[in-house]
Amino acid sequence: MKIAVIGGGLAGLTTAISLARYGYEVHVYHIGGYSGSSSYRIQAGIAMALSPNDSLELHVYDTLSVGRFLNDVERVWFTLSKASEAYDFLSKLGFSFESIELEAGHSVARTYSVKGATGIYLMEKLYSVAREEGIMFVEKEIASLITSDRVCLGFIDHSGNEYFYDVVVIATGGYTALYKYFTGSPNTLGWLIGDYILHGGTIYDPEFIQFHPTTYVSEKETLLLTEALRGRGARIIDENNERFVDELAPRDIVSRKIYEKLLEGVKVYLDLTVIKDLPERFPRVYEALRKEGIDPLNKPVPITPAAHYSIGGISVDLYYRSEFKNLYVVGEATGSGLHGANRLAGNSGLECIVSGLETAKTIHRDKPRLEKTSSYRTFYEPDYSIGDLGRLRDLMWGLAGIIRDASSLKKLLEEIDSLNIPRQLNILVKAIISCAYTRRESRGVHYRRDYPYMRSEFKRRSRYRIDKCII
Repeated sequence: MKIAVIGGGLAGLTTAISLARYGYEVHVYHIGGYSGSSSYRIQAGIAMALSPNDSLELHVYDTLSVGRFLNDVERVWFTLSKASEAYDFLSKLGFSFESIELEAGHSVARTYSVKGATGIYLMEKLYSVAREEGIMFVEKEIASLITSDRVCLGFIDHSGNEYFYDVVVIATGGYTALYKYFTGSPNTLGWLIGDYILHGGTIYDPEFIQFHPTTYVSEKETLLLTEALRGRGARIIDENNERFVDELAPRDIVSRKIYEKLLEGVKVYLDLTVIKDLPERFPRVYEALRKEGIDPLNKPVPITPAAHYSIGGISVDLYYRSEFKNLYVVGEATGSGLHGANRLAGNSGLECIVSGLETAKTIHRDKPRLEKTSSYRTFYEPDYSIGDLGRLRDLMWGLAGIIRDASSLKKLLEEIDSLNIPRQLNILVKAIISCAYTRRESRGVHYRRDYPYMRSEFKRRSRYRIDKCII
């Protein structure tokens, strides 16, 4: 069996390594090496209820509570209960954690971490192991899936080359790079999520985009300032040195409070001066800030929220099968229902590993084979352009970001077809707009200025399929 994994982050490499160990030929299509994924940027780490003072039940409760009880409960129990398997997988690769950190929304410290830069160490290890397992890496960007009668046959790259496989696994992450400020890889535009919609597939919860409250934006990059800093006592203050929000409240609340201050023209800062062992405990954060000319031991750091995680994604069953035969989806690209209306910090890392392990098991059970056909469908465009990506990001930030309403969403919808962007991005943005407009309430990371409260009739997940959102 010949298998392609599109994406080389934590979920993609977990899948690839697990499949290679079953003896399958695995090719990973990815741009940028081990530092090219959003997983490389994981700071605090992976949430796992493994300590003596913790429990699976408490982790489940925290996940549901932060998710405003919009989560798929079966998915929550399924994923969180496999924490020991995820830990053992990494341990057997020779990876070890150094500390357990407290993050917002957690009842206890349960985020397993390495020096506040967990993703760097994880990806270095996984890439090394993948090479040892004989996994082939291919530096190609994928333009469109190839399907026929709800069966995935392969995909086509941006040069028009076609690739056919028995199995395709999408592990491309989310779509936070559609926003002006984002913390992940610039490749996380949700291209294949939009392509999946064009092929007639369903996505879930596209309106739910989580914004990280504390990032430092320089001319070069958006630097994530891990939540574990606040778990160690860092304060969020305004320009008058006044606290105005509980630093360990769920991310949607903290981000919105900061954003509202910024809209008022008030500068906001993260005060790290209270963390005396900052250079030792969070060396990567400290060194990055020093390179920007900021001494965090003596001066608060100016911050802004930034798009951090896409809760919505491709519809999958409990074992990560998509609606298309021979096509599986893992990690942030899924609309699995684990996170509900707001992601609990650290749960996405756990989902990446669990989805990778479970998908490999599922493929090994299913043993799918390429179904040959003379006709197939693709949405490849040889002369595609993303010339208006900067304009799109500005519009998404201002009109469909942390705070939105009917007027802003209508304005964005009116603008979208005038932009020079590929149809994959066009349809994905329309999915976000449609479901944000249809959800006439505020819940978790989806905040409507014109409906600033939760409504019981919308305590249901949204799903989108070609021009229609249903809640």
